[in-house]
Amino acid sequence: MESVPRLYVPIYILIRVSLMTLAGAVIALLLAGASPLARHAGLQPSSRREIALVALTVAFPLACQVIARGPAFTGLRHFTFVVPPLAVLAGIGIDAAVIALSSWRKPFGFAALAAASVYFTWNASVLFRLHPYEYLYYNPVVGGLYGASRLYVTDYWVNIMPEAVCDRASAEAGPATLDQESAMKPSRLLHRSDASGLRQDH
Repeated sequence: MESVPRLYVPIYILIRVSLMTLAGAVIALLLAGASPLARHAGLQPSSRREIALVALTVAFPLACQVIARGPAFTGLRHFTFVVPPLAVLAGIGIDAAVIALSSWRKPFGFAALAAASVYFTWNASVLFRLHPYEYLYYNPVVGGLYGASRLYVTDYWVNIMPEAVCDRASAEAGPATLDQESAMKPSRLLHRSDASGLRQDH
């Protein structure tokens, strides 16, 4: 497990973190590096330095991992500490984008805020449907859980096994019509013919 690819952790973050969070973090980085954009968002030079410092807490550990090719396994377990500063960057970026758009055209600012709210609400609904297996969330970069199930070992510890065994036993006992809630169970991923029921639409 220690011999994973050099870019294992950055790619893992790219496919596991919400796209809106990633987009907000990118916007924050752009604001920190481009003074004209920062002025439109109303950011002072001190704020840009603070953004750069927060970005460093994300980038430095990941850079060390990539360059030194340290051990990385069980997903994000050993790099969970980079997620909070990533979320902070996302909040800064989304807030700055809304302020910049509002200063240009107020309706655009409201539209951006509404779009972010709708996306995060949809994201929360995906996590709700995955409960209690929220750790199986994958973003649309890989097609959600449905797409990830064809590329990765999504449940390393096989926590869904008891439920999957029960589902399999029920299926073998006789044909049954699945309701929508049953079709969305992550445990059905073990039955490849039913994997389409797990797709996270995007």
